[in-house]
Amino acid sequence: GKGGFEMPMSPTAARNRSRSPGTALCSERSSNVSPSQHVDRQMAIRVCLVAVTADYCGVGMMRTLLPFYAKKMAPDSGATLLGMLETTYGIGQIIGATFLGRVSDTHGRKTVLLLSFVGSAIGYAITAAATTPLVLVLSRLPVGLAKQTVAAARAILADCVPRQKLSGMMSRLTSLFAVGYAIGPVVGGLLSEKYGDRVPALATCFLFLALIPTTLVLLPETNPLILNPTSTTSTAQSRDVGQDIRGKQLLKEQLLDKTVVRRKIVGLIVLLMLPEFAVVSYAGTGLSTLVTSLGEGRTFLGAINSGTAAVAAVTSGFILPWVSARRISDRQMLTGGYLLFALASSILAALPSKTGVVYSLPVFAVALSICRSCPATFLSKRTPIAMQGEAMGLLDSASSLCRVFAPL
Repeated sequence: GKGGFEMPMSPTAARNRSRSPGTALCSERSSNVSPSQHVDRQMAIRVCLVAVTADYCGVGMMRTLLPFYAKKMAPDSGATLLGMLETTYGIGQIIGATFLGRVSDTHGRKTVLLLSFVGSAIGYAITAAATTPLVLVLSRLPVGLAKQTVAAARAILADCVPRQKLSGMMSRLTSLFAVGYAIGPVVGGLLSEKYGDRVPALATCFLFLALIPTTLVLLPETNPLILNPTSTTSTAQSRDVGQDIRGKQLLKEQLLDKTVVRRKIVGLIVLLMLPEFAVVSYAGTGLSTLVTSLGEGRTFLGAINSGTAAVAAVTSGFILPWVSARRISDRQMLTGGYLLFALASSILAALPSKTGVVYSLPVFAVALSICRSCPATFLSKRTPIAMQGEAMGLLDSASSLCRVFAPL
């Protein structure tokens, strides 16, 4: 169950491997990595984290203002139009994540990030120009299909970060989601009030356009199979500092039936998405329904959501990396997250009141941060390098499926 997939190296391939900066950049992290290789790896991680933060800042701007767009264009059916916008985006995400995940394995992570930024810029440009509900709905399709920044970022981290540090880095990536969401709505609201409703969509479009040359110039390709097609491939589990993976050759990847591996990956994702379905149901409808039934208003719900996001960001950015550094396995952290979510649900079941909501908030926030960051690490360590992008894409596709159906 924890085994990897490796290809034995010939002496010639071994010599080529030692000369290739790309292989050392993204594979075994040997102790003789040159400074230039180290800088490239760190540059890839930095660009990846900045891109995700900017992406979620733009998404935060638009997700906050879309209800106002819908109400302005369809005063009598704004809720229906908003539902169509979210459904169109979700369907695009499901299709795009599945397809572009494989593209990152065959054509590189950089290619997928560029496609993501181009598609998002086109979609938000159409949003800014939309004058009818139909055009507004259609504008969400290119964004949903192309915007796979998170899946590509996770694959980049899996390429570049040693196994013992991968959990902490994935947690920091999750914390940046909250940072972007915290900045985006504020900026979008200020732009909308001062310059008009179309300006935030244009600002988001230009933000993604700016990310295109930044990625082209600064981001090195990290997929080891693109850098050196003849290099040895392994699972992320094998990529430890100073570890010689040639000493642990398990199986030639060309003899590996990818259909069987894909089936196992899908099975793991299904198991990982069962608790995700529960979390999305609670966050999407359960909490707001309970708060409304208690007679509380928007202010209280907003305070609860802000408090949850703040605790989740601190947990993902600081606590989970510290825990993973103490050699706590991803399986143990996932189990702890599921138990905490069960505890938060039990508190609400026992105290269906304002007090119960407040008491359950920190427990649920910690559970949320674990359930959002650890599944990607857990899956990455059990996936061959040749299928990292596809696995991360399938995971994102499954998450989008949960966001579409769980609230129902």
